[in-house]
Amino acid sequence: MDNKNLRPKIAILALGGTIASLANSRIDEFYSAAELDIEHLVKEIPELKMLADIYSEQITQIISHNMTHEVWLQLAHRVQALLDQDYDGVVITQGTHSIEETAYFLNLVVKSSKPIVLTGAMLPANALGSDGLRNLYNAVLVATHPKAHKQGVLITFYDKIYAARDFSKGEEQGLVGYVCGPQVYFYYKAMRKHTDCSDFSLKSLIRLPKVGVIYGFISNSPPILTEDIRGIISVGMGKGYQAQAINDILASMSQQGVVVVRCSRSATIVVSRDPKLDDKYNFIAGDNLSPQKASILLSLALTITQDLHLIQGFFYEY
Repeated sequence: MDNKNLRPKIAILALGGTIASLANSRIDEFYSAAELDIEHLVKEIPELKMLADIYSEQITQIISHNMTHEVWLQLAHRVQALLDQDYDGVVITQGTHSIEETAYFLNLVVKSSKPIVLTGAMLPANALGSDGLRNLYNAVLVATHPKAHKQGVLITFYDKIYAARDFSKGEEQGLVGYVCGPQVYFYYKAMRKHTDCSDFSLKSLIRLPKVGVIYGFISNSPPILTEDIRGIISVGMGKGYQAQAINDILASMSQQGVVVVRCSRSATIVVSRDPKLDDKYNFIAGDNLSPQKASILLSLALTITQDLHLIQGFFYEY
C-alpha cells in the first residue's frame, strides 16, 4: 500500500498577521502589514509533506486588531465545511493580538471532534530568530496527533499547546501539552463544554448581537452607549466591582433589558455571584473568563435566549 495514502489530510487557513509580515531589516521593531500568502509559507516548510497531505487557503490578509465578526463567521463556516468533508484537521494562522478570541469563538460554534489548531508568530517572517515557520510546523504536527481529537480548539506557540478557553497572550494559562521535536505530549484536557458538545450553532447565524464593554478605573465617567447594545461586559476591580455611579448605570440598563455580565480586570480572579449585587440587579457573574471572551459567550448566548438564568448557566458551562 502506498504510504502516502495513510497520511492525514490537513487544511491550513490563513488570515494574515505577523507570521505573514516582513520587516525592513532582520532586527527592525516595526514591520509591514501581512503580505506573504499561505502558499509561500507552506513552501518554506518541506517537512510538512512528511506529516500530512496539505491543502492551503488564504481566507483574508489582515493585521489581527482589524479582525471582525464577519471574518469570524466566514472562517467558522469554512472550517465546518472542511471538517464535514474528509479533512482530518484544520490549522489556522493569524495575528496574535486577537488569536485567543478567534480560537474561543470557533471553540463555541464549530461542531466537530476533529483537531482545530491556531498559531501565529511574535516576529515577522524575515526577522532574526523568527518563530513563524516552527509554530506552523508544530500546529500541523499537533493537528495530526490522535490525542488532539475531542480537545476542542487548541493554540500552539513556542512548543507549548494551550486550550482555547483559557489561553491569553502573555499568560501561562490553559497549558495542556508540549511539542518536543517530532513528538506531541498531552497532559491535560479542557473541562468546559466546546465544539461538538456546544449548544451554539452556525446555522442561521448571520450576525452577532452587539455587546459593549465598560472598563472600571478610578474616577471613571459614565459611558456613552448606543441603542443597539444588547449586552454589557462590566470589567470591574477585584471580583468585578465598579464604582457606585457606574453600578447605578448598569442597574438601570439591566432594568431596560440589557444583559450585564460582571468580569474582572485581573486575569487570575474568579467572579462568582454576589447575591447582594447580582440577585438585586439581575447581573450575570462572568466566572474566570477574560472580558473579551465573556463578550463572545454573551453575544452567542443572546442568539439563543434572553433568559438570565440560562445565560448564567452558560457562563458556568463554557
